[in-house]
Amino acid sequence: MASLNLQLCVDGKLTQGWTSQTPISVGRQDQGEPETGHFSGATGNRAIVASLDHREIPRRYFELTVDSHGKPLARNVNPRLDLMIQGLPALRPGASIPILSSLTIVITPSVHLRVATESGAEIVRTLGGRGLHPDAASLASLIANPLPLKKGPGWDVATAADTLELLQQVLPVIRESATSDSFFQAGAIAALRIADLDRALVFLFSEGQRICRAQAYRDRLSNSEEHLKSAYTSAPAQPSHSRAPLHAPNISDSIIANAQHAASTTLYEPGGDTGALGQSVQHLHQAICAPILDKLGQVIGVLYGDRWTGESAKRGLDIEAKLVEILAGAIAAGLARQAEERQRSSMELFFSDVVAKHIVADAQLLEPKEEQVTLMFCDVRGFSSISQHLGASRTIRWMQDVFTMISRCVEEHAGVVVNYVGDEVFAMWGAPEPRGDHAACALRAAQQIMRLIPEVALEWQDTLNQPLRIGIGIHSGLAAVGNTGSKTKFQYGAFGNAVNLASRLQSATKHFGVPCMVSKATVSQCETAFPLRELATIEVQGIDEPIAVMQLADRESENWGALCRDYESALSDYRQGRFAEATRVLGDILKEHPEDEPSMRLLSLSVAQLRQPSREFNAVDKLASK
Repeated sequence: MASLNLQLCVDGKLTQGWTSQTPISVGRQDQGEPETGHFSGATGNRAIVASLDHREIPRRYFELTVDSHGKPLARNVNPRLDLMIQGLPALRPGASIPILSSLTIVITPSVHLRVATESGAEIVRTLGGRGLHPDAASLASLIANPLPLKKGPGWDVATAADTLELLQQVLPVIRESATSDSFFQAGAIAALRIADLDRALVFLFSEGQRICRAQAYRDRLSNSEEHLKSAYTSAPAQPSHSRAPLHAPNISDSIIANAQHAASTTLYEPGGDTGALGQSVQHLHQAICAPILDKLGQVIGVLYGDRWTGESAKRGLDIEAKLVEILAGAIAAGLARQAEERQRSSMELFFSDVVAKHIVADAQLLEPKEEQVTLMFCDVRGFSSISQHLGASRTIRWMQDVFTMISRCVEEHAGVVVNYVGDEVFAMWGAPEPRGDHAACALRAAQQIMRLIPEVALEWQDTLNQPLRIGIGIHSGLAAVGNTGSKTKFQYGAFGNAVNLASRLQSATKHFGVPCMVSKATVSQCETAFPLRELATIEVQGIDEPIAVMQLADRESENWGALCRDYESALSDYRQGRFAEATRVLGDILKEHPEDEPSMRLLSLSVAQLRQPSREFNAVDKLASK
């Protein structure tokens, strides 16, 4: 087994470079492989030099392997085609040729693969894998994915203290990326120190152009901690450390192109012929170029650094390159945050901030799909008369206080406010973030709303001309969730029978004189106990199926349990036609609880049946209005 350096050149320009262990099968892309580049699969190492549509190139064209003495060689494994090698006779099928230092294989007139031993050519290689995704640039990711700190030839940073010093240069950039766009300059400065570079630059790509967002040079950078601190926190238009020295060589376009094309961190260490990379590398000792990725994994820029002063460094670049890659990831995270904030700001014109956050993360949320959710409608009673009394401007301030309190209760219990409709708040649990306890969360939010309404009423007691009351209806079921608005005016919410039923339950609270009614479908999904009383089985307008409904209390008072037992006993008597027994029990309840409207209502229904019995009695309570 031998290690070989491979460089893929198209039209004379280096597009990819990597290092791989033999044996290496070289040829056209196969199913499941990248279009070009290195691939390690079940069949071993592969070098893909052309995409699937280049059928003139075999999938298994030639092989890079070793002879019986362990010396590298190239073997033509195709039974029909000759293998063309630059400056040498064609290699017949089945024939092989040793790789003494390097050789260039002509795949097509425009595509060449340069193969070299590690000692025989410049080392332009990648770290392998794609650059760091923006979501991975965090302290947590460094802990979860520790750096491969292994001693190797020439590597002299072996102690924890040295490693910590390097990491201390990375972490400020991660911090800066969360606060301002100074992360560009912070990344360039940190790269200088991490890899002992002479210069470091941040480039972003836009419409085929390379835009420099930050640059730093070692001989322009003060060693004082205060200067470094100011560089992190403020980026003047032309700081002293960002002016290029007169003797600085040109930046290597080919190394940047390699990192951009491979989407992988590229390293350059010289040795041998550098002609394939162009004149710019002739004066370089080392270079590192890490790609900056967007959320889709596309290369949108690079963090580039190189050295040209002093003696050529003898230690390996892998650890420094990995840290520079993390810096590039931190820059990518900063750009991603800026993009998300811009998108979220525009989204919040249409959605609540909670919903906007989820839609920014997953635009598919706007596509309608069925979800199990819990829905709540909360209505302010007596709105018309109160608004007439307050006037328009004070009504708006009053409703803002009420809606703010209700909204906070919803969001504190993992719900989202879908909409405000007149004097009513529509909220939902279970979407856009699915959760198994959505029903219980909705009930806890409703309890908190009922407990806080008196506080809002107290603030407005000198202004309102009547008590502040609300009606809450809650139901759980399957609903279509997504954009319920138009194509031009988005509205994230829910649609379907479950929504209609929750709205009807809110209206039904008026008939029963309770602040909150909950369907039994919601209660059945709650694992924890709540202060509930079964009220009736009702049939609401527009929905044919009868629904068992319950009253939710804001808290379990001292006599709540006895009230529930007695009422539910009377309700059972009523359902079974024992109207006299129901009347007696309800009369006793009203002696203790004279203001209990559900008992008064059921007593009225029971007395009506005693006075004028119905031959077709049905205990299902039909509500005539919405």
